[in-house]
Amino acid sequence: MLSAHLYEKRPLKKPRIGPPDVYPQDPKQKEDELNVTNVKHGFPQSTHLNDEFGSARDKSHNITANRVGAYFNAIIASKEKLNTLLDSGRNKQKINMKDNFWPATQRTKDTIKAWFKDLAGTKPLMILSKRAPNFNKKEETFTTLCEYQVPMMRAAWFIKLSSAYAAAVTEAKMKKRQIPDPTTEWTSTLLKFLKDQVPKLQEYYAQMEKPQNTPVSNQSNDADQKLA
Repeated sequence: MLSAHLYEKRPLKKPRIGPPDVYPQDPKQKEDELNVTNVKHGFPQSTHLNDEFGSARDKSHNITANRVGAYFNAIIASKEKLNTLLDSGRNKQKINMKDNFWPATQRTKDTIKAWFKDLAGTKPLMILSKRAPNFNKKEETFTTLCEYQVPMMRAAWFIKLSSAYAAAVTEAKMKKRQIPDPTTEWTSTLLKFLKDQVPKLQEYYAQMEKPQNTPVSNQSNDADQKLA
C-alpha cells in the first residue's frame, strides 16, 4: 500500500500540461457568457467533427463479417510488407555499457543503497537509467529488490534493464555465434530463487509456531504433577 501511494505521487514528465483527466477552467470561456441564447436554451455543445458521437446502425447494414475480415487481412498484409523492409540492426538502440552501468561491489555499497531507495521511491526511471548498478549474479538482483521493497512495476523495469545489459555484453562477445535467449535464463533464475525461498519460509513459520505450543505442554506437565 505504501509503495502504491508513493507511486501515485510520482513527478510529472510535463508539469506544464498538468495531471491527466483534469480540465481547469479558463478565465474567458464561452460557457460563462450570459447572452440571450445561452439563458433561454442553455449552452449548445458544438461538435468539432461530423458524427463525433452517436450511432452508425443505419449506415452499417451493408457491412458484413466477410468485409470486416478482408479489411483486417489487408491491414495485416500491409504491416508484414512494411516489417520486411525495416532493418532492425540499424534502428536498434545501442547501450553504452561503460557510461550507463557500474558494477555492484562492496566499495559501491552506499551508492547501491541510495540508488535502490530512489528506485523504491518516486524518482523518474529516465534519470535512474543513466547510471544503473549491475550485479554479477542474477540471484543478487532479486534479493536486493526484495530487501528494498521495490514496487512490482519498477522491479520489472530493473530486471529488463539488467537483461538488456547482459544481452549487450553477450552480443559484443559472441558476434558470430548464436546469442542465447535472455528471457529463458532470467525465468530459470527467478524460479530457482523462489524455490530457495520456500524452505526458508517454512522454517520461519515453524519457529513462529514453537513458542505458542510450549505453554500448552507446561500446563499439561503441571496438571500431571497435581494428579500424582
